Amino acid sequence: MGGNSEEDYEVGYRKPPVATRFQKGRSGNPSGRPKKSAQSLDLGLILEGIENEEIIVVDNGKRKPMFGSNSRKQSMEILRPHDF
Repeated sequence: MGGNSEEDYEVGYRKPPVATRFQKGRSGNPSGRPKKSAQSLDLGLILEGIENEEIIVVDNGKRKPMFGSNSRKQSMEILRPHDF
């Protein structure tokens, strides 16, 4: 059935020469795509990002933009029990 020998094999469109085809069991890209490098978790950068994050705080019905560190300080002052 389709057992063409190399002598009568016609090279043409979508019919590459037998010698230049991929060998069986061999990938077309043996080294493959490079693996994604694991990103290291830098705690300093994460905390810096949190500190520099802008937060909208509602104070007496007014919206105030604040950075993370300022908003945390004010929220701690509000939550602290007041002395009478």
